[in-house]
Amino acid sequence: MRKTIAALSLAVLASACGKQDITPDEARSAVPESSAIRIDTPKDSADASSPSSPAALTATAEATFDARFPALTTSDYARWSYVTAWTVNGGAWWTLATLRLVTLLPPTACSGDTCTWGPWDEESKVQVGLKVKRWQLVVTKVEEGKFTYELSAMNLLVPGPFLSIVSGVAEPAGPGRGKGQLTVSFDNARQLPESEQRYGTLTIQYDTTAEARVDAQLAGGRDEQNGNPLDAAYAFVATGAGGDLQVAFRGQDPAANPVNLSLHARWDGTGAGRGDARVFAEDVNGSWTFDYGASECWAGKAGAFALTYDTDPAFGDVSACASAFQGEPQYSTLGLP
Repeated sequence: MRKTIAALSLAVLASACGKQDITPDEARSAVPESSAIRIDTPKDSADASSPSSPAALTATAEATFDARFPALTTSDYARWSYVTAWTVNGGAWWTLATLRLVTLLPPTACSGDTCTWGPWDEESKVQVGLKVKRWQLVVTKVEEGKFTYELSAMNLLVPGPFLSIVSGVAEPAGPGRGKGQLTVSFDNARQLPESEQRYGTLTIQYDTTAEARVDAQLAGGRDEQNGNPLDAAYAFVATGAGGDLQVAFRGQDPAANPVNLSLHARWDGTGAGRGDARVFAEDVNGSWTFDYGASECWAGKAGAFALTYDTDPAFGDVSACASAFQGEPQYSTLGLP
């Protein structure tokens, strides 16, 4: 009998330990802050504000950079690094700000390990009173300090299941710190009424518990200019006061030949840095290939990121680069989804 009681007690304790009660405040903390998923830039401040939509990010970033630094003397690679980081940061901001706005409201229900906001309906932007989408946010406590979250939506005009729009795993570690993964399904969002026609799935992995590291991959995207397939990958690692950013794209030229473009940018605490770019293309029939690399160095922030070295067209000498960047080119090693 004592063995039976002991076994039952252990079973009850195991069951109790497996259940993770969640509070509304814990559920709110599970949604990462945008500062926890941020790629730094050579100017040491990726100050993405609140653009009207993700589609406006790149144009806004380019205009912001060009307004601050003289276009004729600024390194194109420094500019590209800034625009890329600004765009990824702004996309994360736009996505997470939406989630955090929802969690400012009291949850509809909290029970056991799960808090739910919604469902709530969104009205049409063009027809007053017509409800077109139904939203729901669910946050679950997996274990102490670890959560999952999912923002899903339903098409009310053509009724169907809830579709996952934003989902993730988060391990918060204080304000602006943490690690986890965030996934945004543009393909699912596109199936909702009055949504932007964007394609693919964006996945972001981040760890800012120490020196920041952010990786992102876009699979199944499309070039906004011509609609051709486009995959992309990003990888950022903080290096003290500097940074290391790799960007890679795979797209198509007008003749539908595959083209790969990459940039590996590195900079120190002053903002001075170097970028090594590579373009690789090949004919769909395999009759020719094109493989080209180029490098640039630029001055620090105080020097307005002025070009100090360029291989195409030839300008200056590699000795004009900051001492850490005077070696051979270091092209991106990123793989694409």
